[in-house]
Amino acid sequence: MKELHELVEKSQEDLNDLLRGKELDITGFSKEQYIRYLQMQYHLTNGVQKHFMRVASHHSFRTKKSFRSFLVDFAYEEESHYLIAQKDLEKLGASVGDVPLGVTLWKLYFESILDSNPLIRLGATAILENISSGVVKPTLDKVMSNSNFLTESNTRFIKVHRHEELPHGDEILRELSEYGPSQEEYNDILLGAKNGSSIFQGLLEWIVGD
Repeated sequence: MKELHELVEKSQEDLNDLLRGKELDITGFSKEQYIRYLQMQYHLTNGVQKHFMRVASHHSFRTKKSFRSFLVDFAYEEESHYLIAQKDLEKLGASVGDVPLGVTLWKLYFESILDSNPLIRLGATAILENISSGVVKPTLDKVMSNSNFLTESNTRFIKVHRHEELPHGDEILRELSEYGPSQEEYNDILLGAKNGSSIFQGLLEWIVGD
């Protein structure tokens, strides 16, 4: 799984470069940037459990009972996260807004391959669930501490997804390793990681844009 870990690390480095390049580690988020982040996450996670339920039901996993159980549990844990983003937005006096184009592209792409190549979706999950760890973690700590409008009441979503409570990043990497993919399946995982990282990077650039 070396290549997958390298792609995860690259996504963390890219986010770190983006945040530092915008000097957000010094200035913190603007309120508008943080609202865009929550709006993106609201729309990205709304209905996300359907993806993992469909992946779990795929015929190629019929003998992988523990893997299926993990995916079902993962779907249940992620199902209500969009509501956490919505509550954070409400605390900021903001609405959920329109669906960002990048979210539409994400859903169209991954929904198109769920039934044919489900591991592509899980490769993207490995990126999303680990992108705020590693080298970028101390930078994010600085960004948040320098965002003077952030409070306990409007940061619930970002705290959950930095794995302070649910270690989903470690779990998805462990499960994919223990699954023992064939070379063809591993290629799908890597493709999902690459494409997921590319689409998500575009969303991150939209969030921190001027």
